[in-house]
Amino acid sequence: MNKLMLSVMLAAITSAAAGCATESDDPAEATESSAVTVGAWNYVQVSVLALRSCDSPSSCLIGGMSCGLPVFVNSMDWNTRMAQISSPSGWALADGGAGPNLSVTPPHC
Repeated sequence: MNKLMLSVMLAAITSAAAGCATESDDPAEATESSAVTVGAWNYVQVSVLALRSCDSPSSCLIGGMSCGLPVFVNSMDWNTRMAQISSPSGWALADGGAGPNLSVTPPHC
């Protein structure tokens, strides 16, 4: 009887460990969603959004974009939450602490 219980417990622990090992680390599959849409025109949702020349939310500042400015989002780095945009060309933080910085929905500036 003890061997049977030990076998059942080992099977349960092994199954739990295998289930945890199959979880994805892909940020695109995370539960947190973003309002930005890749391959579409998005609008700046905040009063001033930093335009950067590199994929870093804290460096390479080249200017600012005002609320309501339409920008085309070419791609998204889900690890840094930075959107690669054109017109103007550069990078911008897609999501901020207070909500989306970029969205396909026109803002109420």
